[in-house]
Amino acid sequence: MEDIVLSVLKVSDRCDRCGAQAYLKAILGESELMFCGHHGPEAYLGLIVSQFEIIDERYRILERKDRVKYYGIPTEEYDDLSL
Repeated sequence: MEDIVLSVLKVSDRCDRCGAQAYLKAILGESELMFCGHHGPEAYLGLIVSQFEIIDERYRILERKDRVKYYGIPTEEYDDLSL
């Protein structure tokens, strides 16, 4: 039976461009690049063309927004989270 891995990226993983939490990891050989939900889409096509392996956990951003709304926390500060 295979183990199911729900998340590879940790909260401590940071975007290489801005330092925000990383939700996208690109791997080529021993090189790794990490991107937030904002900078990941900007780099995505170039990473694919360059044959990087992509670990994309941007779905977690939506899960976070849903939890915030469910528990009644004001969501104005989260409205700018984008894929």
